[in-house]
Amino acid sequence: MTQKNLVLNIGGGNKEDQVLFLSPDSKEFEAQSYEETKQRIKNYSAGKGVVEIIGGNPTENSRIYEIIELAKDSGHIVSINTDCRKFSDMEKARDFVDKGMKMVSTELHGTRDIHNDIVGEDFFEDIIKGIENLVELGVDVKVSTIFHVKNVDNFEDLAEKLVDIGVSEWVLEGLVPKEFGVERYKEVGVPHHMVFEILRDLSKFFDDFEVVKIVNFPECVKPFDEEKLIKISYFESVEYFGSATDEEPFKNEFCNSCEFSDNCRGFIKSNLEIFGEENIEKLWEKRKTN
Repeated sequence: MTQKNLVLNIGGGNKEDQVLFLSPDSKEFEAQSYEETKQRIKNYSAGKGVVEIIGGNPTENSRIYEIIELAKDSGHIVSINTDCRKFSDMEKARDFVDKGMKMVSTELHGTRDIHNDIVGEDFFEDIIKGIENLVELGVDVKVSTIFHVKNVDNFEDLAEKLVDIGVSEWVLEGLVPKEFGVERYKEVGVPHHMVFEILRDLSKFFDDFEVVKIVNFPECVKPFDEEKLIKISYFESVEYFGSATDEEPFKNEFCNSCEFSDNCRGFIKSNLEIFGEENIEKLWEKRKTN
């Protein structure tokens, strides 16, 4: 069982009375004051997992240094989810590390032009510099990349860049069609057989990372058994990383003969409705020839 983190959703600014917590048992509650925030951190059992700080732009929170130090002094490993731009300044990066930050997670949608196009700002170079500074300071950096139609042809270039700057963990995520996002998913979603091909080609880079995670995909999309590849199926990722959809899993005739059938609950039904059964047929044909 993967250890669940204690997540502090703090955002930026001075709203210390609006700090939110997501406890390891997934019950969300809100601290009524900063004193309660501090007490919650102190009461979280040391050694149970990582204290992960998220929310908007948490590095700009007026209490961020104090929160990091408190978590560290309480015996926890401190991780921050941020876009890393602040850390492009080495002195600011060093300040966070000196306070006790050990891990950072961020998101890159692709190489420079693709990432900047998606976020609508020219942030890519600052993010890369921030990651380089953190790696130099001994911070473990995790980068997440979501599969979509804009970046499917550029994953190898991104992999080479991440390896070059010393990223320790790469999380490759699938989009999940959910509620109002279903129509958008039809435009940007990637069929599973294409994901299979991309992962097959990317596998040559996997040993260059400490950990590679593939989430939000059924097991048959991931044809690897690499030593350093942590295979997490879609419905396991729901349990460990938070629910992305309320849909029940769906298995078709191909699932019954799949080698992963005992450990995988199947496909997202709306994914099949969007791409059709032929997507699964193409996936299985590619699996047979690889």
